[in-house]
Amino acid sequence: MFINNDVTKAAEMEERHVIKMTDPKHPVILSTEDLHVFYGKKEALFEGDLEFASNQITALIGPSGSGKSTFLRSLNRMNDRIATVTGRIMYRGVDINQPAVDV
Repeated sequence: MFINNDVTKAAEMEERHVIKMTDPKHPVILSTEDLHVFYGKKEALFEGDLEFASNQITALIGPSGSGKSTFLRSLNRMNDRIATVTGRIMYRGVDINQPAVDV
């Protein structure tokens, strides 16, 4: 779950709001596992575990300052020189968050 403590308080997701990607027609093509983003000592994103299905549209919705843009910049590694990103960003089975991977 992504939470910016300056904007909102942590809230646990109710099970009815969690969708599992089990449809074989649309396998997971991109996922994040335990993604954290830090600007210096300030943690901007916490425990980011998301899955994106192939050939599907996904929307990230949230209030200003909730971390949507930070998350997207982390996926395409635009934060490499600005922030510290930990965790795994898996694209087609490859962890693209590794420094050796040229994206």
